[in-house]
Amino acid sequence: MNQSSLVSLVVDPEPSSAQTLAEMLGQIGCQVLRTATGAEALERFHSALPSLILLDLDIADIPGRHLLRHFRSYAEQTPIIALARRVDVRIAVEVVRAGATEVVEKGISRDNLRLVLKKVLPAAIATGRREAPDRARVLFFSRYEGLFRRSERMKAVETLVVRVADTDGPVLIQGEPGTGKELVAQAIHHLSSRSGKAWQRVNCASLPGDLLESEIFGYEGEAPANMPVRQPGKLDLADGGTLLLDEIGDLPPVLQARIVHLLQDGQFFRARGRELISTGVRLLATTVKDLKAMAMAHAFSEDLSRLLGVVNIVVPPLRERREEIPLLADHFRVRFAGEFNRPQPKLSSEILELLSAYDWPGNVRELESLVKRWIVLGDDSHVKEDLQSRLRARGANGKPRPPSADDVGLREVGRRAARAAEQAALHEALARVGGNRAAAARLLKISYKTLLQKLNAGKRAKRLGGHG
Repeated sequence: MNQSSLVSLVVDPEPSSAQTLAEMLGQIGCQVLRTATGAEALERFHSALPSLILLDLDIADIPGRHLLRHFRSYAEQTPIIALARRVDVRIAVEVVRAGATEVVEKGISRDNLRLVLKKVLPAAIATGRREAPDRARVLFFSRYEGLFRRSERMKAVETLVVRVADTDGPVLIQGEPGTGKELVAQAIHHLSSRSGKAWQRVNCASLPGDLLESEIFGYEGEAPANMPVRQPGKLDLADGGTLLLDEIGDLPPVLQARIVHLLQDGQFFRARGRELISTGVRLLATTVKDLKAMAMAHAFSEDLSRLLGVVNIVVPPLRERREEIPLLADHFRVRFAGEFNRPQPKLSSEILELLSAYDWPGNVRELESLVKRWIVLGDDSHVKEDLQSRLRARGANGKPRPPSADDVGLREVGRRAARAAEQAALHEALARVGGNRAAAARLLKISYKTLLQKLNAGKRAKRLGGHG
């Protein structure tokens, strides 16, 4: 490839300096994209995937080192030249550790800058020669909601996603609520040869068994005038594409057996149907539960657990990949400011420290919600108070702190204690029956609907900081 096809990105808020850099890059045949702000730099980076980046570390809206880490997290081989006001050994070491290929001082002579550009040019050309599928893969991950970042845990997840994407077997994705399991499933679909075909999703915990059966498999019956009725299900709609069974641990036993048949034979019957239908659908599943433990407790199909367990991707909780918190917060800050047409608040060191200290029981979803509220309200003091309150509620060990009469009245203490005891009883019953909600409701002598309401109330209380 010739150098004229190389795309370079110059991020520099000083017009004269940016113009000098652009001219020098143009002289060596590069296409030049210029930006003066971090937000625009992120947009240009993700849309163009430049082969060479020159980045001024003194950016007003987004700290330069955050941009540097962000670029490096998506473009491991792309040369990045960092421009600093002052360069000494300590600064150079810090910036290189953050991901810079070279560090130069602002105001460097043109001759010395030419030497630096000449030094990194072979790597830039090699970056530009990446195969189109690989560039598409990088572009996909760079746009994917900030999920795949530069933490070792998520790089391992990305590696598995890439390896299994073009296979046709089922994949089980496990993890706590809010970790991004559905996004991992979508990544598998969009990186596969099925990406141009249908994507369908069913939440197995949201519907009772008979409706869930029709939702997945479709329905056949007769109308009052003896006219045949056929209602396609998600398997019909996803034929040739991908079907995600979200929270498959809540799938009723009779439907578990039908999914086993589907995986083994690639065929299914519609509800009340007699015609055996073949399908080319690829099945993915997510769960927060331990299906193997449930199978051992006879609360989940052993055959289905075995079939799904061939490829198992575990998405780690956010507290185990804390290095992503600043990047994710920044990603959501830029995204929601654009969506709501609001100014971008500064991600101050105080807010970053609070974000990093919290253990995020709601994971990425909780962080996203907090940043969205911050952008909508436009109030730094509110987000600081919110985080401080959450930290106090979680306690020093990261677990919910019991309420005391110093915080609330005695009646409130009793109410919270009663709700905590109720939630403990609910989860103990679920554990005894291997997570089967219907069996737990019978054990507790309450209706299935009441059980779901109480579990959802507990989840809402947990999201609010452990209070009832």
